Amino acid sequence: MEARRSTFIVLPLLGALSVVSPFSIDMYLTAYTQVAGEFNVPTNVISLTLSAYFIGLAGGQLFYGPVLDRFGRKPPLAFGLILFLAATFGCALATDIRVLIALRFIQGVGGCGAQVASLAMVRDFFPPRQSARILSSLFLFIAVSPLLAPTVGGLIVSQWG
Repeated sequence: MEARRSTFIVLPLLGALSVVSPFSIDMYLTAYTQVAGEFNVPTNVISLTLSAYFIGLAGGQLFYGPVLDRFGRKPPLAFGLILFLAATFGCALATDIRVLIALRFIQGVGGCGAQVASLAMVRDFFPPRQSARILSSLFLFIAVSPLLAPTVGGLIVSQWG
């Protein structure tokens, strides 16, 4: 009973951590043309923000894997989330497209920490037999994220621009 209760607590937390990056990738896709207008650039330049995010996400995995194993889960996870939030606020305040692209890269590095840590914590919290089931549940969170994120992004754009 206790193990089942902890799964109901831990799984949504791990799920939320695992969708930080997918959500921030897909959420602003509905605002591409509006962002391009704000920065007075073509939409293909705005796609560089997505490329920069993916480069940060990919490169961050090289960093976070060993760091999570060396220093534990909490400090690198906290660092990644703080970096992600700081870059997110920076993106909201960016006045130059080059700054936005750089901040999206930093945001990708920070968001990567949450995703890598959530997958690593499955190994910490669950026995090997249950880990496969938990991982498949996390991948369900990740799979649903691209369906919900553009809708949330569209609501934000319609409410606040």
